[in-house]
Amino acid sequence: MNMTSIGQRECPFVQKREGCRFNHELTSGNNRRILKENGLEKLDQAELCTLLLQNDPSLLPSVCHDYNNDVGEYGKCQERETCKRLHMCEKYLRDNCNCARCHDFFEPHPFKTLQDRGVPVKLIGSLKSAYMNAEWLQRPEKQGKQRKPRV
Repeated sequence: MNMTSIGQRECPFVQKREGCRFNHELTSGNNRRILKENGLEKLDQAELCTLLLQNDPSLLPSVCHDYNNDVGEYGKCQERETCKRLHMCEKYLRDNCNCARCHDFFEPHPFKTLQDRGVPVKLIGSLKSAYMNAEWLQRPEKQGKQRKPRV
């Protein structure tokens, strides 16, 4: 199962000559079996997609560390508007923040970056928790010291 399970029309590989080799139905036989084996059969499609986003680092764009360093609209990011990384406040994605950096996934640059990555608009509202959980999952040595992931 992968993020393309959100719907074939949203899968970027469907348009390619080879098409997509993955099943796009979450309730297909094999996907249904995997969900049941993992106790996930009661999650709705949005919850499952959020779970996939936070557990597969290749699905979400990485945060632009250069954007978060220095002052100015783009920080130290040399790519500025063409940057493929997410121009969001790193501190905000870990907790809360009131700095001048971007804290809204619907701002033009983050929204375009997410759309280019194929993240559906209906999932954008849950991305903060997905980024928080993804970071928590990637740092097992700190898991006992940080907040537990949110679902």
